[in-house]
Amino acid sequence: MPKSTRTHTDLAHTGRTRTNPGSTSARTRNLYISLAALVPALAGVVAMPLSYLVAVPLWAIGIVTAGVFLARLQGAIGKLNLDPAQADEYQRARIDRARSNSWRFAFFALLGLMLVALCLPLLDLAPGQVPWPEIVRALGMLAGVLALGTSQTLLGTITLAMDTDELADATDPTT
Repeated sequence: MPKSTRTHTDLAHTGRTRTNPGSTSARTRNLYISLAALVPALAGVVAMPLSYLVAVPLWAIGIVTAGVFLARLQGAIGKLNLDPAQADEYQRARIDRARSNSWRFAFFALLGLMLVALCLPLLDLAPGQVPWPEIVRALGMLAGVLALGTSQTLLGTITLAMDTDELADATDPTT
């Protein structure tokens, strides 16, 4: 068996084994690591009003790690599966579905950010000094996380569809 594949016992009633190509594993690994990297980035946003010295490094580590693994994911997907001009009809439909999902994510994420920004003046009603620089900085950090989340949605949708197709081809008894 080549090094690029690994077998898993199929939990379906057939009891067959399926092959998980190395490219599928690499794409999935990059997707999940980039998703996990958003956790410290979001933790940094939440920690911003509490401690600037904790928040910024957490956020930076999360953003850089997510960006690196999103770039690796984009490389693993390949240009043919990302560029509609070079894709066949099936790949184009997959790209359109992924774009639709990412636009939907971006819309609701920006709508949420807008609602938070519109509610910020209510903080003036609270007693005490409002730390406006930290709040504005946290909103900017959150915008960066949301931008990576949009890319994550696009690339993740394509990755999961490609993985499903490859695993279906590998378990197809007619091939």
